[in-house]
Amino acid sequence: MCGLIALRAHSAIPDLPRIGAAALDTLAHRGPDDADWLIANGDSSRPPTFLGHRRLSILDLSPAGRQPMTCPVTGNILIFNGEIYNFIELRRELETEGCAFRTDTDTEVVLHAWRVWGETAFERFNGMWALVLLERASGDLICCRDRLGVKPLYYARDHGGGRQMTILASEIRAIASVLGAYPPPEPKSVFTFLMSGVSDHGCRTFYQGVSSVPPGCIMRLECNGDIHWQPYHQWPVSCQDNQLEPARLRELVADAVRLRLRSDTPSVTLLSGGLDSSIITAMAARASRTEPLSRHAGAYTYGYRNSSAAEHDETARAAAFIAGYLPDTRHFIHLADAQPSEIELLELAYIQEEPIATPSVLAGYRIFRGIRDAGFKVVLSGEGADEVFGGYTARYMSHLARDKILSGELLPALQMLRDGSVKSRQLANQLVWSLPANVVRGLMRRTRPGAQVMSATLWETMAAEFSALYQDRQVDLEQRLRRDVTTTNLPMILRWTDRNSMRSGIEVRSPYLDWRVVSAALAAPVSARMGDDHGKAALRRAFAGELPDELLWRRKTHGFGHAEQFQVNNIRFDALWEKLPAWAGEWLSLPMLRRELARPTSHATLWWGVSLALWLATTYGE
Repeated sequence: MCGLIALRAHSAIPDLPRIGAAALDTLAHRGPDDADWLIANGDSSRPPTFLGHRRLSILDLSPAGRQPMTCPVTGNILIFNGEIYNFIELRRELETEGCAFRTDTDTEVVLHAWRVWGETAFERFNGMWALVLLERASGDLICCRDRLGVKPLYYARDHGGGRQMTILASEIRAIASVLGAYPPPEPKSVFTFLMSGVSDHGCRTFYQGVSSVPPGCIMRLECNGDIHWQPYHQWPVSCQDNQLEPARLRELVADAVRLRLRSDTPSVTLLSGGLDSSIITAMAARASRTEPLSRHAGAYTYGYRNSSAAEHDETARAAAFIAGYLPDTRHFIHLADAQPSEIELLELAYIQEEPIATPSVLAGYRIFRGIRDAGFKVVLSGEGADEVFGGYTARYMSHLARDKILSGELLPALQMLRDGSVKSRQLANQLVWSLPANVVRGLMRRTRPGAQVMSATLWETMAAEFSALYQDRQVDLEQRLRRDVTTTNLPMILRWTDRNSMRSGIEVRSPYLDWRVVSAALAAPVSARMGDDHGKAALRRAFAGELPDELLWRRKTHGFGHAEQFQVNNIRFDALWEKLPAWAGEWLSLPMLRRELARPTSHATLWWGVSLALWLATTYGE
């Protein structure tokens, strides 16, 4: 788990070492344990390339794991961020092919896998990764991310000052270091965020000219600067016959946990006491008793000091689960104030580099900092279960009810309202998007705070983007769940977690995002993985008899950092207005934003405007 920077020069750049080293320094938080860089010298036909790496040591803690790492056979050079969880099995397979290993790292396994299997190597990896490999034979840079894009990799072109360069980096701040400043905001991203709270969708970022390397693809950057793409993975299409057999799903999740416990440092789990995190913690405690390289050191729970946030506090429920089911497991509790401070939110905006859809993201930043202060580096999380198995009941059950109404199944939809699995307001919000596009657009502008605080100029120039958003809202629940995993919800959650955890030098591993688990889920119909009442029916069936029934069938009540979502109107913003750039009014109606914040309470979407202002202030302000 690390930070990387690659600079491919396409013209003479005498100060390439200085530029690259300065950019690498901006990623020091991602790899506090070690750092190194090199320049692969070019010739008349091959340009010079700077490859830099900051290391967070997880596997093979010795200096032998230092990167950039060079293959002794081919001369290929690799910088790698992530973990290949099945590296032990791959290493054994490669040894039968005659490969000799000098380290105990997964990095060296990646190098040999490319030498032996080439582009098909990535199909064999079970893990999370973002990597850049300089292929000596061709001179090309091979860039690749894992199937879901758990680990980030951005790229941009630099044409400033007469130089020609392609930049690849783990965070946009390293690209900004090379460019000399952050690029201007991307209008389409800003509009979509203020309208829907969605970010990190597709390869577009909030910065003009900065893109993400697509997940599940191999990007080949040739010496002349040309870029070619090739997918190495396709997610399966759902089929009614695939019913997610419980024993098979339980086996997949347990094996995903087992693989993600492999580490040369102790691991902890995040525990809310809810279904997802309790499964992970129970499986981790079990695996650590029998598996080598598996040391589960305990579970961490996030809670609140304030009695006013008691309804959102998860510590008692988590403690009861530990006491009743895992009495030999250490339980750590991290307490925080429910109300964020302005300083905290400005710091969070700086760390995230792009706007965030909810202030609950602050909870992750807080707990990861506490975990690192306690001396741990590796955390297993229940992240992804809500998207993969339809756990956001308010979102997905109302969508299901809408689909039933639109298909003429009025009685089942009415029953969902009667039994409480769907709230009338949630259903109304879904049905609004079935109105004509021009009607919806007008309603949003008049009633949705995120749209109300948007500048008039941005609103008028983004009609085409509203059309794209409107079309996205028309899809049925099957497509909604799939898009939330591959395009919308999950990608932005992964970015939030990556920035929060890596700011404290923490590696987060998510068993529910094991590609085998996700493939099995996406191949099954909504009814099999979500059900029509509690959500996450497949997980509940798979672990029936393994965990207490009360936990298995409890409805989802709230999420991680839930109390922070209700504090926006209670935060005193002073420094924010002073830090905003003079041109912030091109994006936001600041008088409207200040007026909405002065109200006692506001719709949750007001946060989107606040988040955009925080981003503008920390990225472009004084």
